[in-house]
Amino acid sequence: VQVSNMSLAALAKIKKIGSMIPLAVVGANGAAALVTYDAEVKVAQNFTTDADAISDAFSRLKAADATTGHMLDAVDRALDMLEAQPGGHRRNILIIGEAKDRGSKAKLETIVQKLQRTGTTVYSMNYSKLITPFTMQPDEYEPTGDYLQGMIELVRLAKRNTMKALTETTGGKRFGFETKAGLERDLMLLSKDIHNRYLLSFTPAIEQTSTFHKLEIRVKNAPGAIIRARIGYWSTTQ
Repeated sequence: VQVSNMSLAALAKIKKIGSMIPLAVVGANGAAALVTYDAEVKVAQNFTTDADAISDAFSRLKAADATTGHMLDAVDRALDMLEAQPGGHRRNILIIGEAKDRGSKAKLETIVQKLQRTGTTVYSMNYSKLITPFTMQPDEYEPTGDYLQGMIELVRLAKRNTMKALTETTGGKRFGFETKAGLERDLMLLSKDIHNRYLLSFTPAIEQTSTFHKLEIRVKNAPGAIIRARIGYWSTTQ
């Protein structure tokens, strides 16, 4: 969750849906962690199966004064935490924040390859700093004084929308919210997506150098089917 450059309107909405995260995103047998980012990346709650602990971590979120938002650094930290988890659970990262990375040290190319290697799917919920203050209910508002040729295309895209680059390369889905009701609705849609996915896998050949291979998935006898999957993969080397 991005806590910088966030209006209190958006923060209030995010806090209120904290109790829905365990059910919608994690499920009955999963674990979740909460990572926040502004100019720094912090672990607000390490991996736990305790729904109350996750909800409490969301309720303690505070907006930061910094205008930077190190999204890629936060994804990098989340990936390290996921890799340290035992078992063969599916790995998902949900990013809640602005669409663009602001100041990360981690490079997009490195993060994308790391996501591909670990089989992690990225979902995102984008809030607008400019729009959300005008969608608040009066009792929610608190005034404040602050207010590969494919990779080349990926880098160009990330300059405009880092979230889109991360979700499209991993087969995830993007949501945007302006109201609390809209955020709750999107969480339910996200829940259906996470818990009703097909996992197709194969072992690619080892190559001399790591190269990007495009993937195309089709459903037989269903030309109108809507398919979302990662756009390709990076081959492994000896």
